[in-house]
Amino acid sequence: MTQLSSIFVAIYSNILPFTILLGILVFVHEFGHFIVARMCGVRVEVFSLGFGKKIFSFKRGDTTYCISLIPLGGYVKMFGEMGSEAILTEEDKKVSFSHKSPWKRIAVVLAGPLMNFVFAIFIFTIIAELGEQSRAAVIADVTVNSPAAQLGLKPGDRILEVNSVKIKNYEDFQKILNQFKDSSVSAVLVDVGGQKKDLNLKVTSIDNPNIFSLESKLGQIEGVLPYAKSGVVAVITGSLAYQSGLRTGDEIIEINSQKITQWAQLEALMLNTKSDLS
Repeated sequence: MTQLSSIFVAIYSNILPFTILLGILVFVHEFGHFIVARMCGVRVEVFSLGFGKKIFSFKRGDTTYCISLIPLGGYVKMFGEMGSEAILTEEDKKVSFSHKSPWKRIAVVLAGPLMNFVFAIFIFTIIAELGEQSRAAVIADVTVNSPAAQLGLKPGDRILEVNSVKIKNYEDFQKILNQFKDSSVSAVLVDVGGQKKDLNLKVTSIDNPNIFSLESKLGQIEGVLPYAKSGVVAVITGSLAYQSGLRTGDEIIEINSQKITQWAQLEALMLNTKSDLS
C-alpha cells in the first residue's frame, strides 16, 4: 500500500505537471501550423495532441480533432503534404499543401516554432506585469547559543537596513552579506513587538552550494537559519527517547504546557530545563 501511494504521489507531483506543461507547448506549436495552414487555404485533416491510438476525437468541418494515447508530442496532418497521389481534381489542388506556393509552405512550416516564440514572450510579459513573490526580510530561526543568538537576534526579527541601505526582501539582505563577507555590518531591525534595535553583525563566509552561481562563497550570520525548523524529531532505536514512545517523524507541539512551533524553542527548553520534561 505504501509503495502504491508513493507511485501515486510521484505521478501527481512530477509526471502529471510535466504532461500538462508539455501538452500546452505542443498545442501552441501545432495550433501555429494549423491556423496558418487554414489561412493559406490548406485543408487540415487531423489536429492531434499526442501520438498513437486516439482516445478522444470529434470532427468539425474537414478536420478531425483528437487526443491520442502517447502525450509526448502532436501533429497536424494536411491534405497533400505527403505527395500528389490523392490529388485527383482541380478542387483538390486548391486545398493541397504541396500545390501551394513555396512562400505559403514556408509560412506553414515556420508557424509552429514562431508560435512557441510568441507564446514565450506572452508568458514572460504576464509574469513581468504580475510580478513575483519574494521572501520577506525576516529571520526565520536562530540556533540556540549561536553567535547570532548572543548578539540578540531572534526569530521574527525584520531587517530594515544594513549599512544604511534599505532592505526590501531577504534577497537584498543576502546580497549585502555576500558583499561584506568576513567583515562586520551595522543593521537596524524591528522585533515582533515593534521594538527597534541597532546591532553590529559579524559576517562569516561559507561555500555556495549552488554550483551554477558565479559566487563561490556566501556571506552569513552564524546561527541565522533561512528557514524555520519545526519540532519534528528523528529517534534512534533503543534510545531513552525511543523507550519513552517517541518515533522518527513525531512532531513535538507542547512541553510543560508551552507551545512549540520551532525547533529553536524545543532546543532552548531542553538546554534550560534540568527537571524531567512532560
